[in-house]
Amino acid sequence: MSVACVVIASQKRQGLVEAAILPSILNQWFTEVVVVGDFHSGDGYRHLPFASVTGTTTDALFKRDVGLAATSSD
Repeated sequence: MSVACVVIASQKRQGLVEAAILPSILNQWFTEVVVVGDFHSGDGYRHLPFASVTGTTTDALFKRDVGLAATSSD
């Protein structure tokens, strides 16, 4: 069974994603790791740029759906 982890990144949380979230996730057993939003490419994960549409929390729902559609995990 393959398991994906989708991280929703925003401009103001980039430091947290870089310093704490990705190091923790990449040391776990996920088959795929996808970061969607305001971030950059790197080792061990795929980055999918996705610009804000509404400027609200609805953008996180869009980003979640994009990340899930981009994975092939169960």
